[in-house]
Amino acid sequence: YLVSMRNLNIAKKGLIFLTAILSCATASARIGEVRAALEARLMSKSDGAYHYDTKEERLREAMELPYRNLFLIMPKNTEQRFYFKRATSGLSLDSDTIQQHDLFGWELHICFANNKSAMEFYRRHGDPMTAEELEALMQSIASSKNAKWKRCPYITPTRRWDVELKSGKLTIADTENDTKKPLSEILPENPWRFIYLEVPADIISSSHYKQSIAFSMLEDYQRIAYEKYRNLIAKQSAIAAAKTAKPNSKKKANVSIPPKVNKFNAYNMREFESFIQTQDVKLENGKMAVVKYQMKDVLVGGAKVNRSKDVQITMGIPIQPETILGYDYELSDGSVRAKLYKNAVLFIDTNFDKQMRAYMENVYKQQSDIRKNEAKASISRF
Repeated sequence: YLVSMRNLNIAKKGLIFLTAILSCATASARIGEVRAALEARLMSKSDGAYHYDTKEERLREAMELPYRNLFLIMPKNTEQRFYFKRATSGLSLDSDTIQQHDLFGWELHICFANNKSAMEFYRRHGDPMTAEELEALMQSIASSKNAKWKRCPYITPTRRWDVELKSGKLTIADTENDTKKPLSEILPENPWRFIYLEVPADIISSSHYKQSIAFSMLEDYQRIAYEKYRNLIAKQSAIAAAKTAKPNSKKKANVSIPPKVNKFNAYNMREFESFIQTQDVKLENGKMAVVKYQMKDVLVGGAKVNRSKDVQITMGIPIQPETILGYDYELSDGSVRAKLYKNAVLFIDTNFDKQMRAYMENVYKQQSDIRKNEAKASISRF
């Protein structure tokens, strides 16, 4: 009887703890909610969060995010807010955030689009995010939409070969129709597509641009670009001095002159093992052969090397379609997506996700057209 009572008390405490987590999560997670209503709960006087409001705090919080470069291409109708919330009850204060290396609680980023929550990122500090906390956060989103979560079935491919069996031999598939396809479809394809990020013109012309996160980030990136450029010029000067230095000169000893021969990496094949049974392998009694094949594996493309003082920031476009970051879960009504990170979770409005992806695809198309014109100039004398 005593054991049963003890187990009952433990169960009650666990239920109270989980209820507290759910109430805390419900007080914040609301994709699509108006900012005033969301902050009325989140910033309560008795148990509210601390708002990171200074320019320095906002830049620091933005640069800590796994999607920080998205701030450079966010639409004009968006506003970014950053908060800290204690893991325990009580009002969160500035003093809780002074030791940034030793936070204990939650940091929250909310992107408001047209004054409604479009992205919410929850990051746990101090202790790992528990499975119960993740479930409570996700449940609060689902409850607000009266929907259920389902796993995303998409698996990101890293490389693909289309093959077929002809007369017992493994061959590349559908080569007969190659001449009917655009050349771009049969050339090697790099799964990593990227864009060079630029702040949209309407953002730059805005009266609040110099107070924005994008402006602060570009200032930071500009300092880095200047430093890299100075190092490049210094290295080139040192190499030039070493080439003309007299024998036994100290200048020549401090700098290694680049080799005169540029070795070429002729790798263009990849080996892989397959359980494909072909007719040229004669086996009996149900045995199977493990065959090792070689397939063409050539990648082309990539970001150009920045040799100037200009800022050059690249961002990859996910292989997963219609998303800017990829997602692992989606609500049954298709309204909200979720992406899991270590000790963090991101929720994003599906329409906002698709709109941002469409913008990225448009930028990629424009920059691809520029590269096509540059290619014509590059090979014009061949």
